[in-house]
Amino acid sequence: MDSKAEGKKIPAAVHEDFGEKIGGARKDLWKGRGLYADDLSIMNDREAEKYVRKDNIWKKPDYAGMRDEGIPLCVVYFIKKVRDAVIASPKYYSKDDTREKRLARQKEYIRTVRELQAAVADVRTAEDAAQACDCFMVGNGYLKRNHEWIGRNDYSATEKGRENPAITNKLLKALKVSSVSAFEREFTQKAEKEQFLVQKEKKAPAGYSIRFHNSETPYSRKTGAYYVMKGRSILRANFATQEEALKWAQDFAKKHRKGGKTRFVPPQLAHVRRTGPDYRKGAEITGQQYLDNFGFRGGEFGNWMSQSDRQASLNMGFEALKDLAAVIKVSDQDISCQGTLAIAFGARGSGKAAAHYEPLCKVINLTKMHGAGSLAHEWWHGLDDYLGEKMGAGGMLSEQPRLYAPFQKLLDTIKFKQETLQIGRVETDFYRNSMRMGEECEKDGGYWDSNTEMTARAFACYVKDRLPYLSDYLAGHADCALTFVTDKNGKTNILKAFPEGKEREAINTAFDALMEDLKQKGILRSCKKQEGLR
Repeated sequence: MDSKAEGKKIPAAVHEDFGEKIGGARKDLWKGRGLYADDLSIMNDREAEKYVRKDNIWKKPDYAGMRDEGIPLCVVYFIKKVRDAVIASPKYYSKDDTREKRLARQKEYIRTVRELQAAVADVRTAEDAAQACDCFMVGNGYLKRNHEWIGRNDYSATEKGRENPAITNKLLKALKVSSVSAFEREFTQKAEKEQFLVQKEKKAPAGYSIRFHNSETPYSRKTGAYYVMKGRSILRANFATQEEALKWAQDFAKKHRKGGKTRFVPPQLAHVRRTGPDYRKGAEITGQQYLDNFGFRGGEFGNWMSQSDRQASLNMGFEALKDLAAVIKVSDQDISCQGTLAIAFGARGSGKAAAHYEPLCKVINLTKMHGAGSLAHEWWHGLDDYLGEKMGAGGMLSEQPRLYAPFQKLLDTIKFKQETLQIGRVETDFYRNSMRMGEECEKDGGYWDSNTEMTARAFACYVKDRLPYLSDYLAGHADCALTFVTDKNGKTNILKAFPEGKEREAINTAFDALMEDLKQKGILRSCKKQEGLR
């Protein structure tokens, strides 16, 4: 060895995105200009389905800024109501049964929304508002004018208008101004009633109103005082100022508002432990080894991740994926679902989610450290999506389980107890608790007890149980889906939204059968040997 080189520290590897560009990452999306039809050329089908939305095309205007520029309140409110009347996404017809036809419908929707945006962009007066319908509907060939009856136009839809994915009766109604003379009065009153552009701290709670009393009445209200109403009921009267009445209404509403939902966030693991085989042999893993060993399509890192964070994620992820291949006894290449999956570390996170799978781009994303423990869960989503394509489900197979009998058997085992003396099927504790978890931790429901999420949580438990050693990065969150609930007697209990006991054993057996059948069909390849680095 050269004496000058001896003792020099070897620089750490620099890790950048690897493999095929995944696309769709938050750092690569179009910025504030909004979506145009030409942007669909770089999107796949699922991305187009997701992103062709009104809010991505016609960005929400700065209504307060428009008002500050001197545009009348009634006009700003009119523009808002027109934009609100546009349906959120394209409407499709039964004849839109091919990829090309749906793409054409999406492009037409984008162009139509852009035309509408342009038609109202210069509306500044009641006269402008009255002409907006003709400008957009007639000018672009969606309506034709038949007659004019005493100052009122009579229209009929053209074929172009009837077939358009954005034109609706609601939009036409929002655009039509019945009377220029009444426009200012009517739209100003509606805006004030909805508290449009009123600052949040000055808004009366929904359903409440602050009113001023200027004459004697039998309701113990002083003339010249303010009072608070909810619906048709007077809650309290005789406030000296409007501010006092508003403050009282806000406090009252806050105290009587129904409690909101508590969002479940998996706890960050205090330690990421692993006691399995030494696959790395002390080597630092590179992105290229994810391509070579597992066949991943590509990989990404978040811009904010340091090189040490990237190295740690690559090392832990590699070992965890090798553990996964070993426990379900498949080849390493099956881990990427034959090259269809990509992986990302901290590149595509959203909110407080520990990890997530993006079916649009077929990528598993793990956040910096909150993602540790969720890899098995998210990998299952990738397999579920892959199987859905194989079986013709048009999405996750868990959403169409009848297409594959072993998968349906798995779901039946997850949701219903196998042996019971009662007539009919009885729901498992896992299923009931998942439904209750949705009531406690969701606004809209349908997540915790969905086939997609229940199978993923059950799979993480299956991996943890079948693996004969610790692999926290892979399945450390398997048993963490729990919260505290209070029963009608005020007693606090632990609610667990993951399988336990005999139910868990039965579900694990169903997973064994599913994996074996997938290997027999050649969808996964059996591999019982645990391999080190290639």
